Amino acid sequence: GPYRHIIKIASICVHPEYKGKGYGKKMLQELIEHIKSHYPHVWRLELSYEMDNLVAVKGNFVTIQH
Repeated sequence: GPYRHIIKIASICVHPEYKGKGYGKKMLQELIEHIKSHYPHVWRLELSYEMDNLVAVKGNFVTIQH
C-alpha cells in the first residue's frame, strides 16, 4: 500500500525506576537496527506520545538511513 514505508509505534514504556537513564533511547536504536536489517522498504518510524511526555516531544518521527 501507499504507506508501507512507515512503521507507527503506539507506545514505548520504561519502568519508572529506570526512566531518564537512556533505556527508551536504546530500545528505539535497537528497533531501528532491526528495521534496517529486516524491512529495507521502511524509511520512516512514527512514535505516538502523550503531550505531557517532554522526553518524547523532542521529535515524533525518525527517518531511517539505509
